[in-house]
Amino acid sequence: MVSAGSNRVNGVQFSVAEPEKLLDQARRKAVKDAMRRAHLYADAAGAGLGKILQIQERGTRYPQATDDGC
Repeated sequence: MVSAGSNRVNGVQFSVAEPEKLLDQARRKAVKDAMRRAHLYADAAGAGLGKILQIQERGTRYPQATDDGC
């Protein structure tokens, strides 16, 4: 691109064809890790775990581009 006269590219985005499958895998891993940590905390506190009362998903769905010079 530099040889064609361009030395800066803005707004490049990458994606996958079927993000829902990958997001579902990530969600399963997140729940598994949350359960592992909950058991760790409960054991350390000498307590037990009850039923899950709420699961909340926060943040953006996909990585967002930033203009930080990288």
